[in-house]
Amino acid sequence: AQLADGTTEVMLHPGTDSDTLIRDCRWQHDFAAELAAACAPEVRAALAAQNADIVNFQTRGL
Repeated sequence: AQLADGTTEVMLHPGTDSDTLIRDCRWQHDFAAELAAACAPEVRAALAAQNADIVNFQTRGL
């Protein structure tokens, strides 16, 4: 897949499936799968190949 020029937002909720997250978030979500995907070398390599920067709202000053 190709990223368009400009800003592309990918929203993730990575974490570990703890009782606290499950209780407090109150929705069915696979936090651990998103954590694994976000940390996967293949994902980082694909982003690097597109010259994409990984940032968050704090680093963007938002």
